[in-house]
Amino acid sequence: MRTEWGMVVGDAAIDDRFAMHGMFAGNVMVNAGAVLVLHGMANGDLIGEGGSVEANGRVNGQHVPPLHGKRAGANP
Repeated sequence: MRTEWGMVVGDAAIDDRFAMHGMFAGNVMVNAGAVLVLHGMANGDLIGEGGSVEANGRVNGQHVPPLHGKRAGANP
């Protein structure tokens, strides 16, 4: 799994297994077959296009589709 720390400015598309320790300052799209483990914050929408999302933090935008499972600190 690829792991990064810090901040991503602008929209992001996730196509692989990715762990983010920090913040996305834009929308995040998780494409089919991809995995996102977020330890931090997403300031835009979190859009699942067939990928898997684990949000251990806060998502300030919409969850599309709504997140299920582990959502510590995420907006209801």
